[in-house]
Amino acid sequence: MSPATNPDGRRGQQVEIPLSLGPRKEGLDKEGGVCLVFDFVVAPATLENALGSPGMMKTVVETVSGVLPLLMRKSKGTHDLCVQVEQ
Repeated sequence: MSPATNPDGRRGQQVEIPLSLGPRKEGLDKEGGVCLVFDFVVAPATLENALGSPGMMKTVVETVSGVLPLLMRKSKGTHDLCVQVEQ
């Protein structure tokens, strides 16, 4: 993270989250129901920052989750969306 100022002068933090998102596959949720699974990989420094900061972890999960609805629209059939963070 680094300090940043947006065009209207407000200050905050700027974050770059390089990640790789794998292809969709079917999996099972905790109740045994079918769900879609997307593996994603982040850089070691990103993971370290996320593990040390609940706010950063939330940002990483929200960034990936923002892409998932687009991927879900491309899928056939109906599935529940399961989000699980693993190390």
